[in-house]
Amino acid sequence: MSGLETLREIIGRHARNSHGPSAIDGLTVAATDAPTALRSGIAEPSLALVVEGRKRTVSGDRMFDYAAGEFLITQLDLPVIGQVTAASAERPFLGIGLRLQPSQIASMLLESGITLAGSAAPAPGIAVASAGPPLLDALVHLTGLLDAPQDVPILAPLYRREVLWRLLTGPQGAVVRQIGLADGNLAHITPGGAVDPRPP
Repeated sequence: MSGLETLREIIGRHARNSHGPSAIDGLTVAATDAPTALRSGIAEPSLALVVEGRKRTVSGDRMFDYAAGEFLITQLDLPVIGQVTAASAERPFLGIGLRLQPSQIASMLLESGITLAGSAAPAPGIAVASAGPPLLDALVHLTGLLDAPQDVPILAPLYRREVLWRLLTGPQGAVVRQIGLADGNLAHITPGGAVDPRPP
């Protein structure tokens, strides 16, 4: 069974025509059996994965359509308009949202010494990409804890780190790095482009 199929089963068990926070801090699960009206709000640094159906997000004059297996990532607090555009009783819309903490990303940048070469140009504030198997598997690990609430306090922080690492090393890694760089506690960056963990 693929990661996307597993996520469909998990969300189907925990979200029925609903959208809201879960037992895992920062994780939301959503399901709806019909397209929704336009909804405006502020998108904080976050990941939004479509597991089934389609969704549209509008930021300023830019429109992002994304479908099953694709995710939207936001690096700034941005005003957006969102809408589920494809959903039915037979094939409901299913989605996952995960809030991204700048301090956690900054810590991972320092720990890994990941290169920032090529990141001098500002990354887009919002972007869409396909979720590959490593990221989907990490999200299965994290979301699957909804079936084992007793494991959440111990395993959720580990699985969240797995998700962050897959994002940092994935196609939208530059966007995620910018979220970490926004954290004021991040150490200085060396001239060669790598994170320097030593005090300035």
